[in-house]
Amino acid sequence: MGGQARITDGGRVSGTSRQRGLARVLAAIGAVNREFTARGSYPFQGRALGRSQLDLLFVLSQADGVGVGGLAAALGVTSGAVTQLVDALRVDGLVTSEVNPADRRGRIIRLTGGAAAEVDAFQREYVAALAPRFDALTTAEVAELERLLNKVAKPPNAAPNAAPNPAPRSADPGRRPAGDEH
Repeated sequence: MGGQARITDGGRVSGTSRQRGLARVLAAIGAVNREFTARGSYPFQGRALGRSQLDLLFVLSQADGVGVGGLAAALGVTSGAVTQLVDALRVDGLVTSEVNPADRRGRIIRLTGGAAAEVDAFQREYVAALAPRFDALTTAEVAELERLLNKVAKPPNAAPNAAPNPAPRSADPGRRPAGDEH
């Protein structure tokens, strides 16, 4: 049995074969990402937003309002970090912060109409630009790819039912305001 890979918990194959497979998966994801990144397109180009701020905006685009704790879990940062991000984005007119009617101690964060429109337009452009790369996949295969990527896209410390981080990696404009380390 020397040529066979060992099976570990959950049916996962261990060893170098698994590592090589993961490297190929990441290389393929990187190739798709580089293709889109080369376009130089990302939302909010007129603003000096950091990576964490863009990530937060994309998380909000997937829901109609998210609490600070939910954002912290989705982004893999502290609630305090989320509060700082939200405060800056609120000043820029990109998000609103309202009292949570279910728990008056909490806040519900939402995109403003303008921010939602900009994120939506970017996501439509992103999908349209990359759709031809996925023409070889059936609808069922696309659904399976989505399921698998969502399974690994969540931050390691996220709750089991937390939303994955939906921000495309190409959204990183390479600019980060001073102090944006989250």
